[in-house]
Amino acid sequence: MTLKETRLGGLLGLLLLIAVLSSCDTPSRKFESLEWKSGNASVRGAMAQDIVDSRLLDGKSRIEVEGLLGKADYQQTDSCGYKVNTIARCHFWKCEMHVVFDRNTNRVKSVGVSD
Repeated sequence: MTLKETRLGGLLGLLLLIAVLSSCDTPSRKFESLEWKSGNASVRGAMAQDIVDSRLLDGKSRIEVEGLLGKADYQQTDSCGYKVNTIARCHFWKCEMHVVFDRNTNRVKSVGVSD
């Protein structure tokens, strides 16, 4: 095998891996508080889009959010986040559902997923 053939084979393998990883999404499911709290990042990832789409957390206080989702994986002054696996690449780098609080009311202003 020549160097050119080896490089071409490696490139094709890399492209195939990228295609497979980008096509593997976690199937969506309806949010259920007990399952979210006891589930791993993949279980939570399957429910994250339902939380966003239904606007479930909009206007809720930090205490109410924690009551529904449990303790956040990280907390900052005006936000908190939960680890989620929504797509295959989340196994390789950090994917989170971010909850942002209004600084004046300390109520949920927005919820989004970074994947």
